Amino acid sequence: MKAIKQRLGVFIAASSMGLLTSLLIFLENVLKERINYSIGFALVLLYTASLIVILIKEFGRYKTAKLIVDNKIMHIQAVKVEHVIGKVNIPMMYRDIEVFISCFGILLDARIIKFNASAIKLKAIEIGRELICLSYGTEEITKKIWILHGAISTQELQSYIDRFCYETGIVPVTIDL
Repeated sequence: MKAIKQRLGVFIAASSMGLLTSLLIFLENVLKERINYSIGFALVLLYTASLIVILIKEFGRYKTAKLIVDNKIMHIQAVKVEHVIGKVNIPMMYRDIEVFISCFGILLDARIIKFNASAIKLKAIEIGRELICLSYGTEEITKKIWILHGAISTQELQSYIDRFCYETGIVPVTIDL
């Protein structure tokens, strides 16, 4: 979440500077009564427009991340994250990152996996004392994400199972490895 906020701040600052530069170039040309605008003005305006488009997309990512964090079912420090697409394991070398899981999606530091968008649905949940596996995807493609975290107590485990069942409608399968 912190990384998304930082990128959002950078894009806000860069867009603001681009708009200010465009305005200054425009005012200079108007005050000097030039009809012929410079190529610099067009380039700065194009640059600023592209930054604003990126800013709008990043703000959408920020809103999604905030929705996931505000409605979290589970907040854990992940030790290792592994992404499985079909039968291919893609190890992700995340170390000590915060993971937020909600019925709206998963937030892995700055990476967002959004549910109920583009036909991506949460399909199954497997939960154990030291790991959680979430299966999600479209009807054609199922992806799994394995999150290895620190050990949790039986009481916490039951609490997570109850919350997942209540909030997502999916009954988690308990696994012991």
